[in-house]
Amino acid sequence: DWDVLFNLFHTKGVHPLSFLQSREFIDLFTQICMEEYPYVAYADAFHTVRSMLLPVLYLMGSEVPEAQIYHAISTGYGGLLACLGGSINHAPVLLTEHGIYTREREEEIISAEWVLPAFRPRWIRFFYMLSEQIYQRAWRITSLFGRARLIQIGMGAPADACQVIPNGIQYERFCDIPLKPDDGWVDIGAVVRMAPIKDVKTLIHAFHELSSRVDNVRLHILGGVDDQEYADECYELVEQLGVRNLEFTGRVNVVE
Repeated sequence: DWDVLFNLFHTKGVHPLSFLQSREFIDLFTQICMEEYPYVAYADAFHTVRSMLLPVLYLMGSEVPEAQIYHAISTGYGGLLACLGGSINHAPVLLTEHGIYTREREEEIISAEWVLPAFRPRWIRFFYMLSEQIYQRAWRITSLFGRARLIQIGMGAPADACQVIPNGIQYERFCDIPLKPDDGWVDIGAVVRMAPIKDVKTLIHAFHELSSRVDNVRLHILGGVDDQEYADECYELVEQLGVRNLEFTGRVNVVE
């Protein structure tokens, strides 16, 4: 019951460390270890759960500006802060999701080296739990396309609260761009930053498959590097596959 938690840690001011050092927490935590982690070092489990809970407990004890409405642009910690404001100030909560935050965190956790394999399911459940809170509390939840809306509903959002608002385009910026002259090539442009969450490697594999069947195709990957290690892996993948007619342009002005 998040309203009870908000009351404990925000209104009544229970300190996070006093809770984590309490007999009640240790007993509950020990029971979880016996049931779920009987072959994991107790210290590893303790520090994992502690690092998971501390940011949330401190967040619930933080001050929130008084507002008539709280608008979160993601679930997770930002969504929890909006829910805290909505709870203590009796105000409505609105959620706008660009990507599905919980699914993105899940993808990162699955491959993260800092998460011990035994605790990956708990970290994933943890972010799903945070998402469920704002999905249930928000009076309106938006996404960019229909499939994302269905994912939100599947994760606990009421269907009648979910609405699709597609990404808008500033027509005046793009209306005067001429069509590409016919030069015999089919040029494909992907405006995407070089980061694992964008899965550029799958794009490279897909273009490799296409270019093995069609000769006159070119791929231009238009975007800056957010993760240098991942970008280097993409460059190496192109070399390993022997992909032809693929260009990494770096960050660009999309209109140009």
